[in-house]
Amino acid sequence: MKKLMAIFMLAIFVFSALPIEAKQNEISGNSIKNINREAIQKYNAVKVRYQTTAQEWEKVNREFTGVRNRIKNYDNLNLSEQDRVLERTRNFLEKTMDRMDSHLDILESWVERINIPEERKEIILKIIEEKRLEIEGYRNKVSETNDLESLRYHSKEIKESWHGFLPKIKGIRGELLTTKIGNILEDSDNLALSLQEKIVALDQESSEVLEMQTLLDSYNEKLDLAREQYELAKEKYEEIEDLSDANDLFEETKEFVFKSREYLRESHKILIQLVRNYRDFTGEVPEQNTDNNELDRR
Repeated sequence: MKKLMAIFMLAIFVFSALPIEAKQNEISGNSIKNINREAIQKYNAVKVRYQTTAQEWEKVNREFTGVRNRIKNYDNLNLSEQDRVLERTRNFLEKTMDRMDSHLDILESWVERINIPEERKEIILKIIEEKRLEIEGYRNKVSETNDLESLRYHSKEIKESWHGFLPKIKGIRGELLTTKIGNILEDSDNLALSLQEKIVALDQESSEVLEMQTLLDSYNEKLDLAREQYELAKEKYEEIEDLSDANDLFEETKEFVFKSREYLRESHKILIQLVRNYRDFTGEVPEQNTDNNELDRR
């Protein structure tokens, strides 16, 4: 569970550290108000709840350490002590399921925030909902159980169910991570085409225009490097099939995503200088020639 928490927090960091898309919209004349604020607000609220739930689980888990020893000696406890052990065990399982639900909540908020095909979004949301219903079923079993052996049996069921689900959830996470990069790459490619058209329309004998073309070539080179890492990330998350290799493949996916992100950051620095040069030379700020409706859905 601690490893899962670390993976989620690292994934949260990836998304929070990708300001490129908003900056490019700003440069291209699109207002940041076009970002789906409702989805972002929901994501932030879910992230706070997730962190709170994780902290509560950590506290209960520490407290449950002593209870585990008493479970081994359960038959020798008096009735009052047995009731206390049952209640602590039930509380631990309930907090564990709360944490599982919070994982699903944050994954769902990512799906709603990132621009993916509608049919794929529906499939992922269905997978999440089915797992949520399964957890709710276990929750009902735990609340209705009044003996330790049944609680231990349900605990094993819950653990096996979640571990069996981890490869799928990590594969979805990898898909969302790379999709975010893919969306930025698509917009960046459109911007490069638009800038190329504008530069071609200028005086090709001018040293300022030649410098702009050189900057645009450098911009495209960085995009090509980012795209290479993006494709490698896609290959890795698509290989995730079972728990034995899920952790390693997800770590590799993340590494390629980070590298792609760094190349995009470098391309963004070049883009800023290119736009400044264009503005100084023409007195205008180049606008991105893309479908604004698509950008508005971000």
